[in-house]
Amino acid sequence: MISFEEIFGELLTERVNALLREKYKRPYDEVTEERANHARGMEEQLKFLTGEQLAVVDACLDDFIDRCGEDQEFLYRKGVEDGIRIMKGIQKL
Repeated sequence: MISFEEIFGELLTERVNALLREKYKRPYDEVTEERANHARGMEEQLKFLTGEQLAVVDACLDDFIDRCGEDQEFLYRKGVEDGIRIMKGIQKL
């Protein structure tokens, strides 16, 4: 028998993936794979960089972190909207 935690985790995963598909207009797996490929490529290039080049890489990493933060904000906002919708549904019962 599947536990409540497992079912709840699957539901959350599906909801998050649906929201990110909405945001990116494509499957989120493609976005994460693209980001992973980008990170692997960056790691290889870091071996050969010094000085000014490393500063550019640092700026790129800052941009990457900002994009991840945007995902978190988007998901949080959608979670609040879901919570409001659920509370309104409960009030109607």
